[in-house]
Amino acid sequence: MLNVNNLELFQAYADAFEETYVDDNWQRLEEYFSADVIYAPGDGTEAVGRTKVFTRLRAGVDDLDRPKAGARAAKRSLCR
Repeated sequence: MLNVNNLELFQAYADAFEETYVDDNWQRLEEYFSADVIYAPGDGTEAVGRTKVFTRLRAGVDDLDRPKAGARAAKRSLCR
């Protein structure tokens, strides 16, 4: 994603995250996270590396009202 400004990059990430929320394809987000990413949510725990971070993020969204596979879902938006 060369030659894009920060807002465009964030919007692309947000759009990709929304798709991931629906279809659970976390590989789609790999381009937005470095291989050595650190997720520290403030509860004294940390996840290091994409796989562990995605596992933690997936667990967080699994607790939400997620659409079931094959079900039509209303599009949600983070930034619009």
